This record gives sequence, structure tokens and C-alpha cells, in this order.
Amino acid sequence: MDITFFPLGQKQQQQQQQQQLFSPEEFNSKSNEMLDAMKPNTKPSLPTATPPTPPEEATTTPPLPATTTPPLPIKLPPPTTPIVSLARGAKTGANTLSSVLPDLNSEFAPPPAMSKQLQGRSYSPTKASARELLASARFDIPCPGETEGNPACSCQIKCNPAGNCAKAQGMCDSKDGCVELSLNPDKSWATLKRGASDEELELFGWEGLQMTGLEEEEIAKEIEKGTVESERGRGSKVAIKDLISTTSLQTSFANFNPKQDDLCIGGPHEGYRSPTIDPQSIKHVTPPPSIAAQIESLASKSIGVVALTYNTPVTLVNSMLSWEEMGLLDVSHERLLIANAGVPVEVALGKDFDFKVVQPKDIEGVKMNPKHDNVVTIGAAFYYALEMLESEYVIFLEKDFMADTTLTKAQFMDEILSSMWMLDQGAWIVRLRSRSQQGCDSFKTCGKATNWGARDPPSRRKNHWSYYCDNHESLPGVEECLTQADPGPTYRCHTSYDSNWSLNAVIVKREVMLSGSPVKAGGEGGFPKGNFADYGLSTWDRQDGFESDLISFWGDYKVPICISTEGIFLHAELDG
Repeated sequence: MDITFFPLGQKQQQQQQQQQLFSPEEFNSKSNEMLDAMKPNTKPSLPTATPPTPPEEATTTPPLPATTTPPLPIKLPPPTTPIVSLARGAKTGANTLSSVLPDLNSEFAPPPAMSKQLQGRSYSPTKASARELLASARFDIPCPGETEGNPACSCQIKCNPAGNCAKAQGMCDSKDGCVELSLNPDKSWATLKRGASDEELELFGWEGLQMTGLEEEEIAKEIEKGTVESERGRGSKVAIKDLISTTSLQTSFANFNPKQDDLCIGGPHEGYRSPTIDPQSIKHVTPPPSIAAQIESLASKSIGVVALTYNTPVTLVNSMLSWEEMGLLDVSHERLLIANAGVPVEVALGKDFDFKVVQPKDIEGVKMNPKHDNVVTIGAAFYYALEMLESEYVIFLEKDFMADTTLTKAQFMDEILSSMWMLDQGAWIVRLRSRSQQGCDSFKTCGKATNWGARDPPSRRKNHWSYYCDNHESLPGVEECLTQADPGPTYRCHTSYDSNWSLNAVIVKREVMLSGSPVKAGGEGGFPKGNFADYGLSTWDRQDGFESDLISFWGDYKVPICISTEGIFLHAELDG
């Protein structure tokens, strides 16, 4: 397949020609200069067409605050102890494929460093197929001050009533790198799209991500015979207690729930509480006894990581590398990859990163998606994952949620332990998506699409996006329960009354999802199918059934939800 890239500017061409003249050290010093020369300098979003926000919603949105580019981090020697004093985003030395997202990781890893990091990987995507996927992908182009729609990280322009998008086409023609327009179904909006630049292709360091045809054939044979190891993905390498900021967390946890708000302890009545909650750990009047002992106990609990993928190997390896870099794979006691369709390269990647890899067809009594062979819906995957794991806490990640590698390991692990703490205080679901992507993709901006006056929960389901905003104290139905000045974690809690259902980067207690049955304010039960896991399985025949069906009724049960205000996982789909 012939691959065509959009032309580089003169400056980029000169830099590309000069690369071969640099030593590795000189090339490293030139890396950020190359990145600055990229036009446009933006992270990719979903490479599929995203229908713009309708005009009536977009016109009521207040202007977004101006953003500033954070200064480049200063290179420091590797610390002997975890760094806990740096502000968010100040971490140095990130060497993952997240370098393709330059504004989230300004100190990216150039090809020499990338190749070195990936040496010894026994399984990886083939160079040719991966390049084809990325070369054909389309990413959003931001145009601050010019976009007429939402989200803020794309450039969306109205077309005239006859479907004429000449204005958008003219803007595309004038912007460096714009290759096409993506139109919504009724052709009333156009979104400007760019292709992958040569720099982005080069930054992926494909030479370190090769899987020979023979290796792929061997993996395919293992899959066919069902001989892929079943005992992979068990055992942690590092104790989380050795990575957290213990003293800082003790102070934070001792000040839990300063306003004595029921939202912080599982809702306004006992029925909302997790069935595994220890009443003695809930702060009412006095701090719980021995915070240090509670942290020690919590840090000894088991953590499982579930990843769900479906034929997107470039996205998967990007996320895997980020999870590995931040230590998530080291501290987890179980790692499970549900590989929809059983694509050999994804099975191989799971093995390489020490995941137990399971294909839907290998699950006993599996209920598969009727539209696809060897594929399960997200609701069914949630159920089967919880049944297969034994860990007390489970982090559920679709393949396109990478760890924020601009954090230190200590900051990342403080968030993980704090989310476990919030589950112990009564939350049923804790969300860990980063608010740095606010206004992008499905992450609504402050005040966007809210409906505070509605009485039916489905009409209120987008209210929760505003709980990430700095003015949360003026909003109903939310309370900040864990508060600590930067760089410590802060957590806010609300209920499903003001929220949609989502498994995008969440942590739950396994037993709560398998056996906890929410009740309504008057003590009325009747939660369909009894619990979340069984309800997920009941949507085995529809990919969107888990979310769309739950939205219609789960708000009535006011299920307790907490969010990490800053979050630690970023949406990054590169070949979806």
C-alpha cells in the first residue's frame, strides 16, 4: 500500500534532513525544537467523525478561558525516592508512546530513546500494518477563537442550510496540515481534520515495534490450539505502599469529609452505602482511629486491572506502555486482557506485558455479541472480568485510556490509593478520567448541557461534567470530600441522579459490583437483575445497551459516585 503524507514545511524538511548528522545526544537536544515546528501542535482525538454540538447548545456556551502552554520540565537526575513535591505535569523523563500527544507530554522520547526502551519486546505490531493504520487516521485541528462549535479542542464550522461548507473548506485550505473535512450526517457542520505528520510517525519508533510474520503465525497457532498461557497476569512486583506519599496521605485522610456531608459516605441514607463498608471507618464527629494503620491495611489489599481491546494494536501498546511506566502493572496483583476478535498481535501484546489474555470464545458459557464473531459487548465483558478476577479492587480500562505520564509515580499511586479509600468510605464507583481533557471529545465544558431544573434523572445525566469545575461549590448535589492542596489528590462525590453511566477509567470494589443491590430513598429495592455485574451481562446482545439502558433508571437509586478532580487517565485512541 502506498502511503502519502501531507507536505512538510521548509523548516521541518530541513530538520528532517539534518537528523542523520546529529549524534544521539545532539538529536535529543533538538527534539523539542522539532516538536515546536509541527503544524499544528495538537494531540489527536478520535479519528472518526464526531458530530458537532447543535447550534442552540453551542451558542449558549460562555467563552472558554485562555489556556497557556506549560513550561518544559527541567531535566533532573533519577530520584532515589519518589518525587512528591512537584506540581502536576512537572514529571520528567517520560518515555512512552504518549509522545504523540505533545501538549500532554512536552518532553517526548525521540526515536533513539524509544528504540532503546522497546528492545527485548518479543511481540509487537508489524511495522507496515501499524504505519498504514496511523497514516490513514485523521485527527482534529484546533482553531481557538474561530471554532463555532464544541468541543474546544477541534475546529467546527457551520455549513449553510443547503449543505454548502465553503467557509470550512476555505479554512482547511489555509491551515497547514488540514487534509479533509468531516461532516455530520445532515451536513450542517464541518470539522477540520489533519493526517499524521512525518514527525508523529517517526516518534512512534516503529523499529522497536516489530513482530515478524513467523511470530504472528506462531501466536495464531497458539490461539487456535488454546495453548496461550492461562497463568499469566498474576502477582505484583512492587508494593504500592513503597510508592505513595504516606505522610501527605495521612494528613489528607485525617481531614476527610470536613463538612460531615452524607454524599462523602455513600449517600444520604444507609441504603446507598456499600454493603462492605466498615462503619468505624466513616468520619462523623471525630477522625477515624489510626489513619496510619488504615493506610497500611489499604495498601496491602489486592488490585486487579482489566483491559478491553478490539483490533486497535497501536492504541493498545500506547496505553500498555503508559500503564507500565506509571507502575500500574507492577503494583497490580492481577492483569486481565479481554481480546475481542482474538487478533494475534493484541494477544501477543497482552502476553508481553504479563496479562492473562482471554478471548470471548474461550469463556465458558459465553454470551457473544450476535453481530460479531468472538466479541463480547462492554456490559458482558464487565461481568466476565469480575467473575474471572479475585482482587478486591478492580480498575476497568478500555484500551484507549492511557495513564497520564506527566505525573510522578508517587502522584499516580497517591490517586490510586485515595480512590480505594473513597470506595471504602461508601462510594460504589470512583472515576479517574483526567479533567485536562475538559471540553474535548465527550468531556463537557463547565455548564455545558446541564439541566439542573429537570426532575427526571435521564434529563440530568450530563450535570456531573460540571462537578469537575472550580465553581463546584455553587452546584447542587456534590461535595468535596477529600481536599488537599496541590499536588495531593482531591475527590468530590455525587450520585447517579446527576450522572450518566460510564466505565471509562473507573475503579470499583469487585464484591460490590457482584452482589451490591442499590435501593431507593424509601428503602425500596428492585434494582433490575439485582446488581451491576448481572445487569451488564443482560446487555450481552447490544454494545451500547449497558450505558443506554442504565441511564433510564439508575438515577432513581442515587448510586454513590466519586471523582478524582484532576484524574490520572487520558483518552487517546490512535487507530480506532
